[in-house]
Amino acid sequence: MLASRADREHAVDRLTTAFAEGRLDRDEFDRRVGQALRARTYADLARPLDDLPSPEIRRAPSPRPPLAERVWAVLYSCLSCCTAQRPSGHTAED
Repeated sequence: MLASRADREHAVDRLTTAFAEGRLDRDEFDRRVGQALRARTYADLARPLDDLPSPEIRRAPSPRPPLAERVWAVLYSCLSCCTAQRPSGHTAED
């Protein structure tokens, strides 16, 4: 399958990152960027990237608890604060 311009640009970005991390020296970087820019197929494009680590996979943030659960937590906290501040020995009838 033919590689697109965006695919080649993505490959150059990965090579640039590898160069910035010190994984490639200047000559190797220049050689591989040339290969990436001349690549016509995905196989051609994979060659200059073969021995580089895969891009970091970002983890999705953990999901928030459901709204009802958050509302109950807030209500419970408010109720706890209100009842904790009532002076001891007094009832609601006082």
